[in-house]
Amino acid sequence: MNIAVIGIGGIGGYIGAYLAKHYTKTNEHTITFIQRGVHGETIAKQGLTFIAKQTFISHPHAIYSTPLENDIFDLVFFCVKSKDLESTARGFSNHMHANTVCISLLNGVNNAKRLETVLPHHRILDGCIYVSAAITAPGVVTQKGGSGLVYFGPSNKEIRDIDTQILSILQQASIKSELSTDITTEVWRKYLFICPFATMTSLYNLPIGVLIRKPELFNQTQSLMQEIVNLATIHKAHLTTNDIDSAIELAFKIPEQTPTSMQLDIYAGKQPELEVFTQYVVSESKTFGIDCPTHSMLLPLLEDVVKKQVHHG
Repeated sequence: MNIAVIGIGGIGGYIGAYLAKHYTKTNEHTITFIQRGVHGETIAKQGLTFIAKQTFISHPHAIYSTPLENDIFDLVFFCVKSKDLESTARGFSNHMHANTVCISLLNGVNNAKRLETVLPHHRILDGCIYVSAAITAPGVVTQKGGSGLVYFGPSNKEIRDIDTQILSILQQASIKSELSTDITTEVWRKYLFICPFATMTSLYNLPIGVLIRKPELFNQTQSLMQEIVNLATIHKAHLTTNDIDSAIELAFKIPEQTPTSMQLDIYAGKQPELEVFTQYVVSESKTFGIDCPTHSMLLPLLEDVVKKQVHHG
């Protein structure tokens, strides 16, 4: 297969590093990175340095800021920022054939639907990954936490042979993966953890472990989670109070000083993905006539924080 990984940030860096490490040795599949800027240029010259428990350098078969005119891919991993998803997919459509498979691994719960709108004739698989990783220098991605477990599958639950083949491709490259017959629930289950903590850590500028140990903030976080469970049900995701308990249990287990990526973005003066998290829950709840009082109360406060930190430095 000719495989493209678009966006070599935290998620794309993790997927790309392991795919390139394995398949540039076997040449069973061709791995191409799509990454602009100094980060991409550095990877082209020196390879991608991936820092985790074991640090290694991966060299993809090719790396471009935009694919070559005659490049056609069989499998495409979308790992870009949410705001760039549609424009990236449109720009990439000329580099796909009729049976090209696209997998979204972005944060959020509506990415597969967004890709289906832009690429209606291609097989779109939804997905999520449990990893905390980020670009820490040009050409360097550092994994800070998470098991790296990938869930992916078709939203309509109809597994095909190609999906099983993709599972094998990932697993052979030492990427922990599961092909899910209920990917909608898996994507919402991850969202149940990351969305409330993105909101709370960003608003109060406290790490997850400190925040969860303050009774008032713990209660607020729990309310946010319940509102997401309510919304998930409308989207045919099967979440229960057990999932809330598991998310809270995980929050108590992770290192106390763990921040969220949205919190880090905001306090570094970068534009956060509010539209993926707090704003999305409020707007979707309005669309379906569901109450989400805690999200609705915290959203304007969070937007004020963003204005101060991002727009005024």
